[in-house]
Amino acid sequence: MFGRVVTPCVACCVLFATALWAQTPEVVANHYIIQTLPVTDGAALSSSTYQTLRDFQNARLVVPNHAVASYVNEGQRRPYDPIMAALDCAQIQRDLTVQSCEPDLIRYFDAQPNDPYFAQQWSLTDTELGSNAAAGWEFNTGSPDTIVAVIDSGINFLHPDLTPSLYVNRNELPRNGKDDDGNGYVDDFIGANTFYHDNNPWDCDGHGSHVSGIIAAQGNNGLGIAGVNWNSRILMVSPSECGGFGFATSDSIAALDYLYDLKKNRGVNIRFVNASYGSSLYSAAEFAAIKRLASVDIGLIAAAGNGGFDQVGDNLDLKPHYPASYGLENIIAVANFGLDGELDDSSNFGPHSVDIAAPGNEILSTVAAVGTLYEQYDYKSGTSMAAPHVTGALALLVSQRPQLSVSQAAELLRQSARPRAALAGLVRSAGTLDLAALLSSPDPLDQCPADSGKMWPGSCGCGVIESYADSDLDNTPDCIDGCPNSRQKSAPGICGCGFSDYDSNRNGQPDCFELNLSSLTPPPPVVELRGRRILVTLAAHPGAKLILHLKPLSDSDARPRTVIVTGEQYLSPRLKKGSRWQISYIFKQSSPSRQQSLESKRLRIKIP
Repeated sequence: MFGRVVTPCVACCVLFATALWAQTPEVVANHYIIQTLPVTDGAALSSSTYQTLRDFQNARLVVPNHAVASYVNEGQRRPYDPIMAALDCAQIQRDLTVQSCEPDLIRYFDAQPNDPYFAQQWSLTDTELGSNAAAGWEFNTGSPDTIVAVIDSGINFLHPDLTPSLYVNRNELPRNGKDDDGNGYVDDFIGANTFYHDNNPWDCDGHGSHVSGIIAAQGNNGLGIAGVNWNSRILMVSPSECGGFGFATSDSIAALDYLYDLKKNRGVNIRFVNASYGSSLYSAAEFAAIKRLASVDIGLIAAAGNGGFDQVGDNLDLKPHYPASYGLENIIAVANFGLDGELDDSSNFGPHSVDIAAPGNEILSTVAAVGTLYEQYDYKSGTSMAAPHVTGALALLVSQRPQLSVSQAAELLRQSARPRAALAGLVRSAGTLDLAALLSSPDPLDQCPADSGKMWPGSCGCGVIESYADSDLDNTPDCIDGCPNSRQKSAPGICGCGFSDYDSNRNGQPDCFELNLSSLTPPPPVVELRGRRILVTLAAHPGAKLILHLKPLSDSDARPRTVIVTGEQYLSPRLKKGSRWQISYIFKQSSPSRQQSLESKRLRIKIP
């Protein structure tokens, strides 16, 4: 017979495994995920359907309020047998009116065993092969208002580099034995475990703690390591059995729906989910759960996976790896870029199905136990380690520009990737994560209102004079929706401030209307050509620091350059004849009473 069944909800199996190569496809024995026909409430199944489900041994409801059911037993694994699965599902579908039936698949962590150790976080500090994080942190180090979810083996919530980064559920009173926020979990104030259906996401494996540290280990705290994002918050939802080998898809779907509920019904600002796991088998129920996340604008950053038995990465355009390969707009798939300047041999790839590569080899991060390298830190490798670099970077981006949607953020991620000849034809962006380029990238092309013309990419043109002014910060330029507070336009698109319509403190009042800010505003730098070099000259202004970003527009071999200018001039290296460059800059200005950042219009220049 079938074992245990799960009713109107979602149930599936996914296992965390630090696997060197992909396992033979496995399922949880006698588990079947059943999606019933759409209902508005999990309790609204017909009595005949419900009774049929209950007739199977140990039937239980796994995820409330979704029309999916699953057979569940004690969790023994067995090799995937498509013929047996088809026969079992055929019998189930004879007894029930269901939308779909599928085996409960095993998912595996996309990490690899450690290779030789390195003494530093090269993925953050190496300016050539790493993610250009140091220059990116000049723009932004994250916001506690941005929540990043992680579905993984759990988290060491006592780790000194992770504890300050934990999301705390303010709608739940800790340790009172009640489900205060009504989401089905008692006292889930720092996350949950969907396998045990409790409030304890403790990490018994180490994989989830390592992933979490890459995303958001506390930076500049004098301890251990720094994450990509120093200040955003981590929400861990573990679908894993303590001591188990991976996890069931049913439990990972429960985790996805836990996050969906928190955002849709409880207002938690979850922007992205890190999913450093997967396997080769498709799940209709998992697809539907990730699609539900898209409906509330939650993005899922998925590890591309680590190849097959030959330890050589697979082309996901031809040989899918799920959830990275579902093809949904809110999924961003990440490959593993190595220290040799190439895609790691074990990393999966795909010119249409993998978005970008990021550092994933010999990554030092936090772990669950004491006694490993540097006590609570160790090295791991794999696409599991590459994906959280991108997750942390995207969380920084939406902390800086919270109005961006997931699709807009994903497009900026691909556009800002550092070009790599070695990645051409392997990933969509043909490049690697560049944090500074991402955070200084222009606004998405689709930010312009329908009735405004584009003067050039990233801008919303309003006649002869280009308007970047948006004084009321509603993402519609002033030339379209008028000036706030009845201010008169001094020129097309400009609300009463000439060509200096900056709003450094983002309060809706341009700096020229606030004398205390105007007196602190540095004059713009002078940009000119000196032969085949770009010369940037700063006017004297005590305390001003210029972050200058040069982005190649025509030379595919050139790489973006981000420099910090504290003196009076910057002279670029000799650039390729005929190449075109986009120049943008941000002033970082300190004063006794405030700090302000002043972002420039973007200039374009051609090397003669």
